[in-house]
Amino acid sequence: MHEAVAGGAWITWDESGRVATLRFTDPNATGVDAAELVDALEHWVGTAGGRFALLGDGAGLSAMDAEYRAVWAEFFGRHRAEATIGVFNLGPMAQVTARMFEQGTGVPVIGFSDEEQARQWLKGFGIGR
Repeated sequence: MHEAVAGGAWITWDESGRVATLRFTDPNATGVDAAELVDALEHWVGTAGGRFALLGDGAGLSAMDAEYRAVWAEFFGRHRAEATIGVFNLGPMAQVTARMFEQGTGVPVIGFSDEEQARQWLKGFGIGR
């Protein structure tokens, strides 16, 4: 398991399941945080292709600045063919942002009430364990 921390967010990478899990300790996600997290994920995902997922836990998250959203959108725009995003614990504003993100990037983003439901959904794509 690999891990990267940036500001009030951290991301872990399960290489065998090809799932990155993103969690927050600060309610405000910034572009600086996103750049560090994306750098780590880009390294872990590699250049060989292959499906992977981001599993996002929105508990405690209340705001994502425009730069944060742009950094992630650029990353997923490059990986739309192999990426899937499952999110859970999203507040109302984050749910709206997730829908807009899906439309803007073309990457499937589905919200769930809990982590286990999100993980089961990802398994349907052959991602995770």
